[in-house]
Amino acid sequence: MNKPKFQYWFFIIFTVVYFLILNRYFGITVDKIKALEANALGDFLAGTFSPLAFLFLILGYLQNNKNLSQNTEAISQQAIALKQQAVSLQQQAKSLETQIAELKISNEAYQRQVDEMEKSVEAQQNMFLLAEKQYLESIDEKTQSSIPQLRLTGSKYNLITHYNNDYEHRFDLTLKVHNLSIKNLKLKSNSWNITKSGGAYDNSSDYEIHSIDPNSSITLMFYVKTNIVPFTNSYLDLDYYDEKNNKYIKRYQIIKTSDEVVLLKECI
Repeated sequence: MNKPKFQYWFFIIFTVVYFLILNRYFGITVDKIKALEANALGDFLAGTFSPLAFLFLILGYLQNNKNLSQNTEAISQQAIALKQQAVSLQQQAKSLETQIAELKISNEAYQRQVDEMEKSVEAQQNMFLLAEKQYLESIDEKTQSSIPQLRLTGSKYNLITHYNNDYEHRFDLTLKVHNLSIKNLKLKSNSWNITKSGGAYDNSSDYEIHSIDPNSSITLMFYVKTNIVPFTNSYLDLDYYDEKNNKYIKRYQIIKTSDEVVLLKECI
């Protein structure tokens, strides 16, 4: 049953019954009421409607109490809903924390993969550089093996003073081929005379060698008689052929070290 509607009909029925009782037991009619004086009419109305007013007050109180109960219940429901919402938000926060932790773990794993990939790429680059170096070395070795390797080794420098105060400068030069034979070797110096070691002095700055076989050597003597130091702008020019008739032309600078050893430095 709808309580507000019941209270409404109860008020109507009670009011009708209340006026019927007044009419039946007290003989109150409309004509009698109209016949009353103003003071008596006021007292009559106050006495008649006081019970109804008191009833209305009780009904209003009950209705307000009910409304307050409903409001209290609504507020309680709201509090429960807010509490559930707070619990839900806490669960969402925990879920977000879990997701953040999972993302952090995933990011760390991804970073490890990136580091491993970088190391792998670096290792591949090193392998490539090593392979390239080995390839270039192999090409260089093949190139060097196909070219005669002529080595020029100077001896100790000697200064000889003659009785007439002339100075003779002298050193030996050893020529050796290590891999391929050479032929038609021609030597020419701009400041030194050249002869075979132990040979005659012919004061010639040119010298020719028919051939030099691999792992064999020839020693020549370089000499000059002068009072001027002969190592200033001193050069030796060579030209020769290999077994395939390829021609080689080289120039060497003749220098003397601080410990009196003669070196031949190839000019590039």
